[in-house]
Amino acid sequence: MNKKWIIAITIIVYAAAMTYSWLWGVESFIKNKINKESEYISDQLEAFFYTKNKQFYDVIYSNRDVQSEKTSIPLKPTLKTSSFYDDNDTLRDLMNAQYQNNYAENLEEWNVRYGDVQEMYKLKYWNDENSKAKNGWCLGLIEYKGLQEHSYADEIRNELLSGKRKYPDESINLYRDEYTIWFTRIFPYAVGYFEKSYYYRPTVKDAVESAFDFWTNDNNASSYKNDYRNGIIDDFFSKMDEISSVCKYFNFNNKSKPTRITYYNETTLFNQPLKYTYPSFSYNSEEFEKYEQQPLDGSYFWNGYHRVYNAFSRPRYFSFVKAQWRIDSDTTSFRIRWAVALTILFLAIIIPLIITYSKQQKMISETLYDKLKRLCNPSVFMKNYNKEKIDAANEIYQKLLQTRPNDKESLDKIQQEAVEKLKITLIDKTMLDDLKKKVNPQNYIKNYNAEKVTLANDLYSRLSKENLSYNEFVEIQELSKKL
Repeated sequence: MNKKWIIAITIIVYAAAMTYSWLWGVESFIKNKINKESEYISDQLEAFFYTKNKQFYDVIYSNRDVQSEKTSIPLKPTLKTSSFYDDNDTLRDLMNAQYQNNYAENLEEWNVRYGDVQEMYKLKYWNDENSKAKNGWCLGLIEYKGLQEHSYADEIRNELLSGKRKYPDESINLYRDEYTIWFTRIFPYAVGYFEKSYYYRPTVKDAVESAFDFWTNDNNASSYKNDYRNGIIDDFFSKMDEISSVCKYFNFNNKSKPTRITYYNETTLFNQPLKYTYPSFSYNSEEFEKYEQQPLDGSYFWNGYHRVYNAFSRPRYFSFVKAQWRIDSDTTSFRIRWAVALTILFLAIIIPLIITYSKQQKMISETLYDKLKRLCNPSVFMKNYNKEKIDAANEIYQKLLQTRPNDKESLDKIQQEAVEKLKITLIDKTMLDDLKKKVNPQNYIKNYNAEKVTLANDLYSRLSKENLSYNEFVEIQELSKKL
């Protein structure tokens, strides 16, 4: 192939490779690494949360003092009647029927939880402001939820308001899928006593401790038994640190965030309806924060003497978050490194090609005088020292310098003498091979041309003979222009 075409193709390939690597190649490379890390995180979390429910219970604290105060038993629910649709008997009856159903369900729940309770004591239970609670114990529930979508709208809005972000970027994804683990606290908040016994009445502390034993020991009646693992919370955070140390493009967010989860017919402690006025307040408002912190009514433990009521906090979540700044940094870094590597490779290929092409072009335009002057210089024979050739070259070179460049007859004599005494070749092998390719008769068979086939056949035959002279080669070059 013509070196000119090789140079052109090399430049095109380089430009295409640079464009691809800058626009798609690096991003595809980074994306592949991100996908591998994502699969690794998923596999590790699936292996850690190996149970059917993908959750574990563990002790956050236990054996704490118990502080309590007597409180009133929650009031029985009341039947609500419709004050609307007075002019529509059908709608009013439907509303009242719904109220009646709700009342029956609420009354049944109240009877189960409080119907046999004679006295109730409220514990100094855990909350965000009171981490030194005096309610005996607290359990933690960690649940693996897989990939979940989380909103970052609030964080971006706060960055804009604080000046950390100068302007909204339309390319920012406000919702991101993250490997998510929920964390919920479960703790006793009240103790209810049944009918007084004159022979035995456990203290509030004893009641709380008996509930703890029930939930954490190997008891068939405990709903936590199958998923209870002592020390699993510490193991969990250690495992997350281990995963983070392997991953480059994901970080474990160890600061919990609210899940914003709501439950149907939520009730807070002592069977009180949860005051929630959404959507009248935003997620950033103090009202919502207060709502998030309200513990909810949960399970209970009971025996023949008392019932210990559990509360659970609204779940918060931990997650593996993409380290976007590192992804952006590596994308830029790899683009630069790939561009440098491609440029070095390109220059390593193109420079020798250009040098060779330039030499070839120079040889093509080189006169016989210039060629003899280049090849007969005595310095040419100094590398592989040969006294006889240096003496002959010195004599020939002196004659050449005394000859006019257009003196064809004298130059022909000098070239014959140079070929004979110096054993030089005036015909460049590359130029000879290129000319043979050009005059090959096979080139003119497909689009048949009898005259060109005849001429090409003659020229190819002359080029192929031994002892081809330089003058013949030049003559064939001129004749080949007719093809």
